Amino acid sequence: MQTTTNTRVITFIFAALLSALCATTALAAEPYEKEATDRINAVEKQLSEIRSLINQAQEKDIFTSYAEDSLDDAVDLYDDAMKQKLDEDWDDALAFADEAYDILDDAIDDLDQELSAESKEKIILARQWVRLADDILDDTDKDDLDYEDAMLIFIEAERTLEDAEEAFDDQHYDDAEELAEDAADFADDVFNELDLRIEDYLTDDEEEEDSSEDEEDADDDQGCNHCSDDDIDDEKEASNTAYNSTEAALHAQIAQLLQVITLLKQIIALQQSQIDLFR
Repeated sequence: MQTTTNTRVITFIFAALLSALCATTALAAEPYEKEATDRINAVEKQLSEIRSLINQAQEKDIFTSYAEDSLDDAVDLYDDAMKQKLDEDWDDALAFADEAYDILDDAIDDLDQELSAESKEKIILARQWVRLADDILDDTDKDDLDYEDAMLIFIEAERTLEDAEEAFDDQHYDDAEELAEDAADFADDVFNELDLRIEDYLTDDEEEEDSSEDEEDADDDQGCNHCSDDDIDDEKEASNTAYNSTEAALHAQIAQLLQVITLLKQIIALQQSQIDLFR
């Protein structure tokens, strides 16, 4: 009777331990399962994104071979991750998904930069033109008959530029380019409304920049345009003194080196004579 009771107790304890072990294993696997599933879902979104970017790039005759190779590699890794997911091997599924994610992330960044380059330039140009329009309105008499109409056009230019920047942030680069061009046109219309030419103001800015660059180059060539003759002579004297000091130090080092060589020769000769003496 006692033996039967002990057996039942042992069986109960074993079952409880086994149940606890299974629960612990399930809890340990659960984080990997969630992490792997989330990463696989992220890769699926990337695959959709890079395919869309490749299509856009090909329409613009942008080189896409690198992106296509990355896509092929990522698809293979994604397939491996899905196989491991079906087998509930979450650790390996996560590893494959992580590798696919990194490959796609780099490829998307590179392709995105290629696609965004032209629209980025047009947005920068539109910003310059809108800023010029803002400046010219600040300098315009508000009682001018054309001021109010010009201000309304400027407001439209600002709004369109904001739309262009928003489209750019959303990676809608074609829309961003078109909106940036529209914003620049509105800014140009501000000048036209005031009977001015934006090109005249752009030319003035460019001439100021060129003049500034020329002055910097002249400063570099002349060293110091505001120095007196005495200052220049002092600089030359200091330069000559430094050169003479360096030359003297070099001669001293050479003399020391020659002394060391002479001493070494004497030591070698002495050692050789001792060797000959013991023969």
